Amino acid sequence: MTTLNDACKIAQLWFQEKIGLSLLLAANETAESYIFFSGSENEPPLIGAPGCLVDKKTGVAKSFILPSEENFDILDNSKEIEIPKEFK
Repeated sequence: MTTLNDACKIAQLWFQEKIGLSLLLAANETAESYIFFSGSENEPPLIGAPGCLVDKKTGVAKSFILPSEENFDILDNSKEIEIPKEFK
């Protein structure tokens, strides 16, 4: 099982590789996964940039693209969570 701290580390590495930023600005949680959004300090999450979904069971990260009907359903059924301060 992937903890929130482990998922934050995974997401930071994923974002660094994909968009060159590792700051986590927003996070949501479902029973199966964590969803993260990144961007620049003191700015809202980047519009058009992919989010990162980290599977709780496997720790595998993948793109979380919006708009997508499936991903909007996942997001609608998630809850916003606080990101540990060391990952902000």
